[in-house]
Amino acid sequence: MEIRALQIDLARQKENLPYVFSYIDLAVKGGYNTLFLYLENAVRTKSFQFFSETDTYSEEEITKIINYATDKGLDVVPALETLGHLEKFFSYENLIPLAEKDEFEVGRKLYGHKYTCGCVSNPDFISFMDTYVKEVVALFPGKFVHVGLDETFNFAVCEKCQERIKNGEPAKDLFLKYVLHVHELISSLGKTMMMWDDFFEYFDVVESLPRDIIMCNWNYMFVQDEPGGHWTNRVKKDWFALYDKLGIKYIFCGYSHRASSTYSIDSFYDYATKYHPIGALMTAWERSESFYHGSYPCVIYAGKLWKGEVKKEDKVSVYASYLQDREVAEVISSLNVIGTSGFGDITKKSECDYLVKFIARDTLKYALPKLKEGINRASDGEIKDVLLDIYSYVLEQYLGLLMQRASVDYFDKKDKSQILQTVKFVRESLKEIKNNGDYLWAKYREGIVSNGDRFEGKFKGKFELLDKIEENLKDDSSFGVLTLDLMLPESYATPRVIVEVEYEDGECELLYKGGMKCGAVLFDVGGCYNHRVKMKDKKLKKLIFSTFGEGAMYPTHFRYKANGESYVASSVKKVRGFVKNEYKILRDDTRFAEMGYDDGVKHVSDASLCKELHTIEVTFEELK
Repeated sequence: MEIRALQIDLARQKENLPYVFSYIDLAVKGGYNTLFLYLENAVRTKSFQFFSETDTYSEEEITKIINYATDKGLDVVPALETLGHLEKFFSYENLIPLAEKDEFEVGRKLYGHKYTCGCVSNPDFISFMDTYVKEVVALFPGKFVHVGLDETFNFAVCEKCQERIKNGEPAKDLFLKYVLHVHELISSLGKTMMMWDDFFEYFDVVESLPRDIIMCNWNYMFVQDEPGGHWTNRVKKDWFALYDKLGIKYIFCGYSHRASSTYSIDSFYDYATKYHPIGALMTAWERSESFYHGSYPCVIYAGKLWKGEVKKEDKVSVYASYLQDREVAEVISSLNVIGTSGFGDITKKSECDYLVKFIARDTLKYALPKLKEGINRASDGEIKDVLLDIYSYVLEQYLGLLMQRASVDYFDKKDKSQILQTVKFVRESLKEIKNNGDYLWAKYREGIVSNGDRFEGKFKGKFELLDKIEENLKDDSSFGVLTLDLMLPESYATPRVIVEVEYEDGECELLYKGGMKCGAVLFDVGGCYNHRVKMKDKKLKKLIFSTFGEGAMYPTHFRYKANGESYVASSVKKVRGFVKNEYKILRDDTRFAEMGYDDGVKHVSDASLCKELHTIEVTFEELK
């Protein structure tokens, strides 16, 4: 590969210079020739000295990083954001006027920031961003500049942009014009522009772009014969065949998995090498609650794979050579640790088990003692810290799956003493993970604070949740169980549900409001799943089930148990919004109703759709 790049995320978590230098050394060891510094607003340039010193770098500090990497033979690329993912910019009051004013709660709000996207109809925003880009780029001697342009969920939602759209400029054209503006800016600086390509699934503008832009295609899940789509619009396209046809250069981008699992790296490599990419990038994101160390074996392996030094079948040997432990290398290289949604209040809502979670839980359970043995065998130093970080991440994923299983037992009304034992085990294990994190923080982040106090906040929130669960488990009153069977044609998690009921005695209750996608939400997961929600132990008059947000929900069947009796849906009617095939929920099979709009382009063109409620009303009859 012409470009073999490793990324560090200095925007979401500042690192001290000694650690950044050690990460550069890792890149060299892995055979990389390029370093991406993901920055957002992480540099205090001449015009922007008001950025906080706590989580940004001076020009002198960034220059030291660039010089260290350059001396090691690496090209250094500034990876900026020029449209979306401007959360940290808009945390400053004086910059908020440049943001899209999003009243519709569109898309993903990273870390809860209110504003995320710049307004392309505001000339002050364009002037601001141009100035910042020029001042940052001036520090970098290399030829590439990455300008972001990914995940612009809040694009063109304000009144000014919506007025332009109504007057004949579709959102697609507004996006294209801005991309062309940024390209002209980067070209005027004598640099070559790189950008993410995920939002071409919303805005089909590829053929209108200059051919000297290098496309960066990211896929962090298992890649099949062609990459799956990313978002609600989920366009599945043979992108690299298209780029080859159009004469566009591109690189493929994997993820430095925190437990060094390689299902994405290996499968994406198989797809990419059927075509003509000019390089590959190992990305790393959002380490304010965690560390990079667990990804080191995967980083080394991918760098050598992309350089042509090893083949996929050499993975165990690469891991063993780095870790100096063949046994633990075999365990780690065979683990395919999927990300899960952790756990919420298991006494209020439960997701039933399905095969993916069942397999994942047992796999992690039996891997953990093997990892612990590897830690005990390792000498103090980097390798032991790598194993400790992998162990902590695997344990954390296991605890989430364990609590999800405990929720099933709770809703099955099994012995609470066993559930309390699980809660106790989870609490003690979280303390172990916290202690491991404290040790790594003290060793590698001396003088650095957690961005937004997210490291401490993560554990504080989990312990408070466990306190709440233990308190709820003391309640011995009887309860009913409402079961919602759902289908997962797509897994983008922005749709929300509202579950309301009216009991036969006239009492009304809001049972749940929030997300209800499956716990192992991956871009390539599909099939049936179900959630159970606690209700009062009495007969229902009706259920009012609503969805809203970007995307659709797909219910298949509803039923409940109360007072020892079972009831199934017997009638359904549409109340409001876009509802299709609602009659299918009366059949207990895999056919599904559709609630909400599954067309991402429709949402981009009219953000107000996110506020629209799509509602059905369901009645039940006793199951004889």
